[in-house]
Amino acid sequence: MNDSWYVLLRSYIRVDGVKVRILDTRLFHDFNTRVVQREFTHREATFDELRQAGFNLSSEWMLSQTQADEVA
Repeated sequence: MNDSWYVLLRSYIRVDGVKVRILDTRLFHDFNTRVVQREFTHREATFDELRQAGFNLSSEWMLSQTQADEVA
């Protein structure tokens, strides 16, 4: 992108058997403006809520490298 930039910062926190928390910050800047746009989201769920949503919280899922994307 020659005329802009975009950044996604993700903090993924998992306390096994208790809770999962995702903090996302997205930054965007178009070089034709003097504005940097920022969007922040906070998502949180307990392991019981994840089970109710259909997640199989097996050891395979616990080791998955795409786990944060699946939960988000």
